[in-house]
Amino acid sequence: MEVSDVRSQIEVLLRQAGAAHKLAFAETNSADPDWPGWYAGYLSERMGGLLPLGLGANELRSLLVLADADHRVQAPDADWPAYYASFFLTNAKSVPMFVRS
Repeated sequence: MEVSDVRSQIEVLLRQAGAAHKLAFAETNSADPDWPGWYAGYLSERMGGLLPLGLGANELRSLLVLADADHRVQAPDADWPAYYASFFLTNAKSVPMFVRS
């Protein structure tokens, strides 16, 4: 599968997660201090084979936190799902071992 196809699939999943999160936290105006944990739980099974084997919810949570920090500094006006998808593909193999399940 082409990298651009994988990136597009991850981006779609991130958009779906964003919409589901917005619905789940509608009463709090989407405020969720543990949003990385929620997104990781939502995405972990849906990601399937899109990221390297061995990446579970803990690793996805770490990638989300790292992607968010990078996005805020490097490209705060960029479309976040597209930015995160690219970040995931570039950095998924470098998730620190201490956070691996």
